[in-house]
Amino acid sequence: MRKIFLIRHLKTTSNINGWISGTKEDKCIDIDKESKMDINKIINVQEMCCYTTETIRTRATIDRLCLDPAQFITDSRLEEIDAGLYASRSWEDFLNDFPDFSNKPLSDIH
Repeated sequence: MRKIFLIRHLKTTSNINGWISGTKEDKCIDIDKESKMDINKIINVQEMCCYTTETIRTRATIDRLCLDPAQFITDSRLEEIDAGLYASRSWEDFLNDFPDFSNKPLSDIH
């Protein structure tokens, strides 16, 4: 049986501020090159199929985790949704405009 590891991107300005980012490029913050975490010490990444998007935040995460970018397959199906007018706005803004979504879990919104 294969294991699946889901690795989220590093923290971004939008994450800190509670903004919706979607496809808007948002650089990672707190990237300290001296404190890279070698994920290869935790899991054997060499034996895995790795997929990613082309966003700056995912590429920065690959670098921060000491992963080989050549090992990753870019798949456009993994791209985040286009948030349109709500990019760089808060969830509160969205919910004020669409109150019917306030009682639904985020998994139902997509």
